[in-house]
Amino acid sequence: MLPEGRDNAIVEEKRMRDEAKLDIGSSDAAGPRVTRRRGGDIVADVPSSSRAPPPPLGPMEGVIDETLRLVNVAPMLFRTVLQDVDFSGYRFPKGWKVMPWLRAPHMDAEYFPQPEKFIPERWDDKNVNFEAFRPFGGGARTCVGNKFARLQVSVFLHHVSVGYKWTLLNPDAKMQHLPHPKPVDGGPMNFAVLA
Repeated sequence: MLPEGRDNAIVEEKRMRDEAKLDIGSSDAAGPRVTRRRGGDIVADVPSSSRAPPPPLGPMEGVIDETLRLVNVAPMLFRTVLQDVDFSGYRFPKGWKVMPWLRAPHMDAEYFPQPEKFIPERWDDKNVNFEAFRPFGGGARTCVGNKFARLQVSVFLHHVSVGYKWTLLNPDAKMQHLPHPKPVDGGPMNFAVLA
C-alpha cells in the first residue's frame, strides 16, 4: 500500500515521463528532431534535405568487403537435410546433419585470385562473382543485421584511419586460418592519437 497521495504522484511522474520530449542533434530547423511521445513511441522528424542517400564509401567499401571475405562472422552453418539430396556425386540422406563451410567459396582462387591475400582493389573490378561472396548468408536466411554490421565496420575504420596512427609490432607474423584468419601472436599494435 502506498502512502496517501503517493499513487497520484506516481501517475503524474509517469505521465510527465511519457510526454517528455527528447531532442537529439541540431536544434535549428535544418537538424533532425527526435521526439518521444506518449506510449513510448519514438518519432524522427528529419528534414527532406537530410534524407539524401549517404555518399559512396569509395575505397573504404573495398576494404570492408575484403575484410568480410577473409573473416566471416559465421564461418559455417549447421543444417539438417530435409529430403534426400544428390550433390557433386555425394548422397545426403534425409535427416543427416550437414555443416556448410561459408568461407570455402571466399577462399577459392577460381572466384578470388590470390585468396589468402588482402587485396581491397579486387572489388573495383565489376567482374567479381558476387554469388560466391556471401558473408551474411543468402536467401530467406540472410542475416538481418548485415547493413548494420557494414555500418559499424565503416564507422570503426573511418575513426581508426583518420584519428590514429597505428603500427603492427610484428608485421611478419605467421597466420593461423581456423576458425578465422588471424596472426598467431594476436597482432599486437601501437596506437597513437593524431593531433
